[in-house]
Amino acid sequence: MNIFVLEDDLLQREAIAADLQRLAAANHIKIDQFTATSHRDELLAAIAGRDPQQIYFLDLEIKGVRQAGLEVAKAIRAKDNLGTIVFVTTHSEMAPVTFKYKVAALDFVDKDQSEEDFQQQLLTNLLYVRDQRQTVAEIHYFYFENKTRTVRVPFDEILYFETSEQAHKIVLFTTNQRIEFYANLNAIVRSEPELMLIQRSCAVNVNRIVSYDKSNMKLTLSDGTEFPVARRKIGKIERLLKHNAK
Repeated sequence: MNIFVLEDDLLQREAIAADLQRLAAANHIKIDQFTATSHRDELLAAIAGRDPQQIYFLDLEIKGVRQAGLEVAKAIRAKDNLGTIVFVTTHSEMAPVTFKYKVAALDFVDKDQSEEDFQQQLLTNLLYVRDQRQTVAEIHYFYFENKTRTVRVPFDEILYFETSEQAHKIVLFTTNQRIEFYANLNAIVRSEPELMLIQRSCAVNVNRIVSYDKSNMKLTLSDGTEFPVARRKIGKIERLLKHNAK
């Protein structure tokens, strides 16, 4: 598990960090990375990728700005939409505001509650993330790594891959992001049975195909994107759609 703490008060940051590490150890929760900081950019830079085994404890008020933590949460979601966000603050009256930011926060921990209740709430959140392991094991991820980039995305979020205008680079389009990295499209297709090359420069997630227009030789993905299909691929597309319809 990777744990991140954003708190600008030094004493509170050290206390929360100590509580989390003690609770994790007492409950046999392995911590792979622990980052506690008062700086937004330091926290964001420490995020290595998207992972359900990451949890973020964020103070709402940072350096006098009452909604700074919400802005950080939005930035976290841009990098990691699988991790768990928990707000830790004295401003309990702001709980309703957090939902307007659509950052899918799991919990809102009030610093003014008793120490026993505060630690129990921290533990509840740690156990929640720990128990995601079984669910995560059932998720099929697309994983790719080269010298400069690591890409790890749940396969059911993938729409399609296409070659970039930049040589030796491809672009991955998912339901919520666009990722560029250096790779060979044909090699990726060979490694993933659920990908189909529909033309030289494009491969689609076959589970995302919703319709095929035979007369115009175009297929449509679940997000509405349309692609022309190379003539030599028509037979394969039709066989695939018939098979999936059974």
